[in-house]
Order: sequence, then structure tokens, then C-alpha cells
Amino acid sequence: MPRTELEFQQKILLDDAGLTEGASNYAFVSSLKYIGRSAVILSGDFTVNFTGTSLSLFGELTQRPNPGFYYVVVDGGVRVKISSSGALRGVAAGQSYTSPALADSAHSITFLDFPKSTIDYATVDIGTNTPLLGNALIVDDKDPSISYVGQWSDNTGRLSSNIVGSRFPVGGSMMESNTNQSSATFHFSGA
Repeated sequence: MPRTELEFQQKILLDDAGLTEGASNYAFVSSLKYIGRSAVILSGDFTVNFTGTSLSLFGELTQRPNPGFYYVVVDGGVRVKISSSGALRGVAAGQSYTSPALADSAHSITFLDFPKSTIDYATVDIGTNTPLLGNALIVDDKDPSISYVGQWSDNTGRLSSNIVGSRFPVGGSMMESNTNQSSATFHFSGA
């Protein structure tokens, strides 16, 4: 059955445990500030396998990169140099890497000489043939399957609290309201 336009705005969530294939230098850390309450500290070489049309990593640099770049190999192709100088240091869930648009199929992205980073999660853009069964999905606050009633505002800033520290919202923004008459409804099919 073909996907609807609504489903193309959703993403598959790869939590930190799925990001360590081939990694020799990693450790898991636990905190309420991470999705799933854990993240993985990675450096060096590792591979992420996924099915979809693009991959994005979200996390933070835990030390200043030296020499300031790393390499990415998509599907066994050419090694591409990526600058890490603009990556976020000390802010959880900033976007660390996004792949180019890819065919809707299985892919393997290998990261080489990756700077020491805490990776909270990755997202995979879905296409017409991307299998969804068994995958966790992210439905962002801008998805048309969510309807809002009342007074809502769009917050694109960092989230801060004593519990979770400072982080960016998933998708870069979130809807928020402080009025009693406001509500949000999520429309979906499935279990």
C-alpha cells in the first residue's frame, strides 16, 4: 500500500544502541536528558546500517575535534571529508551529521576518525518502500496528523531545565501552551 504524504513527514528513530556497529571505542551513558534515557559516547570508526532515504545523527561534541574533520563513506563509495568545526559543543541533541538524499533502500554509512561525541539518537527519513514495522517512529510537532486547539506558540530555542540540562527539541522546534483551554490531538491508524 503506498504511503500517504503524512507518513513522509515522519521519521524512524534509531536510539543509541543501534549506532555502535564496528565501533571499538564507545561507552553508554545514562541520563534523563537523553531520548530513551541513554546515549553513546563514540569516537573513531563505526558504521550505521539503515533502510530509508537519509540519516541524521543528533548529539554533541564532548571534546574539541582535532584536526577538525572526519570522513564518511556511504554505501562503500568514495570517502568524503566532513568538517566538524561547526558542530555543537556542550549542547545535547544538536544535529551532528546529515547524509545526502539517498535511494529508498538499505544503506550503510561508515564514519572514520569521528571526533569524540555523545550521540543521543539518529533519525532516518522514510520513503515509499521503507519498512516501518518494528521501528520506532518520530512524529514531529509540525506533522499534520497533530491538530491544535487554543493558544499555541512555536518554540525554536533550546530547552533548559534542572533535570535535563540544555538541549534542542527533536526536529528543531516544539509547540507549547500555558493556557488551560488548549489541547492537542494526534490522529493515527494502528496499534
